[in-house]
Amino acid sequence: MNEEQFINPQEYPVLHAILWDRRHLARMSAREALSMYELRWDYVDESRMPEHEKLFLKELIQVVGKGKFHV
Repeated sequence: MNEEQFINPQEYPVLHAILWDRRHLARMSAREALSMYELRWDYVDESRMPEHEKLFLKELIQVVGKGKFHV
């Protein structure tokens, strides 16, 4: 993965839920996805995050965020 790689936010239920004003998006960059997690982390219910999304977020933090998650 790299920060310009495009992802489908609908594949990640928690990400999709925090995109209440961007539900029309069929794709977004990995950089945008990490930014949305960071900006809207207060609205994230980690207990509802499926394992594949936890792994995706971990990869975003490592690759795109260079190991940093700004919340």
